[in-house]
Amino acid sequence: MKKHFLIIGGMRFIHKKIQEFADVDITFICTKKKIKPTDFLHYTRAFCLSDDLNEWLHTIKAINSIQKIDNVLCFDDQEQMRVAILADQLNLPFHKLETIKNIRDKYLMRDILRKTGLENIQSASINCIQDIHNFISEVGFPIILKPRSGLGSIGIEKINSYEEVESAYRRSITEMGNNSLVAEQFITGQEYSVEIFCEHGEYLILSTTHKFKNPVTFVEQGHFCPANLTEKENQLVCEIMPKILKALNIENGACHTEFIISHDGIHIVETHLRVAGDLIPEMVFAVTGIDEIEYLARQSLGEPVLPKMKEKLIANNSQPQKYSSVWFFEKNADGIITRIDGIEEARMMDGIIRVVQFLDVGSRIRKIQQSDDRVFVVQSISDSSDRALKLAQIAAEKIDVYVDLVNNDE
Repeated sequence: MKKHFLIIGGMRFIHKKIQEFADVDITFICTKKKIKPTDFLHYTRAFCLSDDLNEWLHTIKAINSIQKIDNVLCFDDQEQMRVAILADQLNLPFHKLETIKNIRDKYLMRDILRKTGLENIQSASINCIQDIHNFISEVGFPIILKPRSGLGSIGIEKINSYEEVESAYRRSITEMGNNSLVAEQFITGQEYSVEIFCEHGEYLILSTTHKFKNPVTFVEQGHFCPANLTEKENQLVCEIMPKILKALNIENGACHTEFIISHDGIHIVETHLRVAGDLIPEMVFAVTGIDEIEYLARQSLGEPVLPKMKEKLIANNSQPQKYSSVWFFEKNADGIITRIDGIEEARMMDGIIRVVQFLDVGSRIRKIQQSDDRVFVVQSISDSSDRALKLAQIAAEKIDVYVDLVNNDE
């Protein structure tokens, strides 16, 4: 009898890999606004539901009564909390509810890491403007204000003075659509990320990434992999990251963790129980030969994957080091895209792996406020981080995006 998987939310490319590797029945569920017509062709059955949790509960109960659910999968940040609550209530296999709460709630995450001695950055739950003033009186300026469970660089604000408090608060709650925020001490230093694969509480570090961010919006402008960490910094990453994931009760799956190295050590920005976005898995594959998507799909099917991944890393370490970089194109304007030139020229450059376009002619764009406002991204590969980064930047510069401006923006 075929195994029956319930998959909730996006990252359909992972669903496709699962279907490539095994003949399984898949029931797919997502919200109405995210369903695609092709979903009804690619899965055994597909449902689009409202946001009402009770509706989800009764639907999944009915599905399970028709065909027993063997595994529940969700690779989508936005749906993991809902799925964890449902799986907990229905006694279905999924990540522990406690684990999802630990990583989705940024205030809770920092509180856990402080109590375990793994972090000393102060933070506070913010429900009103006065809460921000109270936090500033304790830690001083600057501070970071961000959604308590946000994503995609949405609603992140750096506050440098009392005069900025109210406007930053208003912008953050407007962008996110709710007023559940967290304030944190601002950490000065270089930001990185690390990709870790987890299996039954064992952790394998795959690679690190050096990040370039817009200093105002904190939206990523580009990055390269692997990061040029010193031997001491690399050792610190290898020592502290498994401890952090263990403290947050993360046991299985792909994990993407952002961190800053400052004068006093490593500080976590946030962690995610999923593969990274922004072509980081593609960069990891380019420099290590490890396809995170493949191994995540195989692990979802019950295969042990860490031994094979370790072998792959060891074999790759005997090869000359490669570096991969991505660079995003930002059109800092409000208007409608009327023409895009130069994409094929960029793609034909030596060392360019791919150019991915996010917005088409006719799309409305705005000045950069979050990750979804970027127009396209270029990925390169070379034998040094500097060359890889420069290649990606030169290729991005070859592309011209023409915009019919709104409100006479220059």
